Amino acid sequence: MNWKLVVLVIGMSLTFWDIFNVPYIINYARKQFEVSTVIANLPLSAEMIGYAIGGVINGLLSSFKGRKIGLLTSMGLVSLGSLIGFLSQTFSWIIIAEFIIGLGIEGEISVVPTYISETVSAERRGRAVGLVTASGFLTTLIVGPIAVVLGGEWRLLFLAGLLVSLIALITRVWLPESPMWIAKKEMKLSWDFGILMMTIVWFLSYFTGYALFSDPIFTFINSHGFTNPALYFTYILYGDPLGVVIGTLLNDNFERKYSVSLVNILAGLFVPFTFDFLYISVILKKVWLAWRS
Repeated sequence: MNWKLVVLVIGMSLTFWDIFNVPYIINYARKQFEVSTVIANLPLSAEMIGYAIGGVINGLLSSFKGRKIGLLTSMGLVSLGSLIGFLSQTFSWIIIAEFIIGLGIEGEISVVPTYISETVSAERRGRAVGLVTASGFLTTLIVGPIAVVLGGEWRLLFLAGLLVSLIALITRVWLPESPMWIAKKEMKLSWDFGILMMTIVWFLSYFTGYALFSDPIFTFINSHGFTNPALYFTYILYGDPLGVVIGTLLNDNFERKYSVSLVNILAGLFVPFTFDFLYISVILKKVWLAWRS
């Protein structure tokens, strides 16, 4: 792995840290500030709105002004949002913080793979993107346990994000501009059917994932007698890094459009059964406890 990928790994790890710590922050902060369920879900909604706006703005910015500007902007926004979250005095501060972090996160996700694909050789491109992305998803292995241990000290989750984002921001100053962008920067932006299809798939993937990402899962777990829903939510997140690792190993061996189509079709088929699987696990737990007693 060359030094440019290492620099990108730092930021991508932070990106997924901020994505996966939101449910824990909401779970603990809502109790501290005593807000309703509707208000408690606003930080996640604000972050998703930030995703939509940040992806468009930073995508255009990196197209017109350069990939490096896009990489610096996304990390700067994450730093600002993390600072506001760490200093938050009311629940509304968290909503603002997550919106700004969302602007940076989706800007990051839209620019980093592009930068890698333009600076890495074709035969290593899929694996390089997979490795950097996997570094982000692997943070799910630590964000859950850390969040559970911190509990009411949820502001420290923002502090960790702030410190790492500043390191990532500083190190990115030394990244070179994409040579492909320099060569093609005068070309006009184009839109085709493939981009439209990927936009629809990306939207549906996000919509489905985040609809089940926070409060519904916590509520379901808590309503079935689990005293620490944050801990059991962590177990669910462990499926993410496994999928990314598998994708990284297969990326350069299969046509991208087929692998992307397959995982989304499988996800669509299995999502309706998600709560059935959870309910079965709850029943099995109760049977086990009854047998032990």
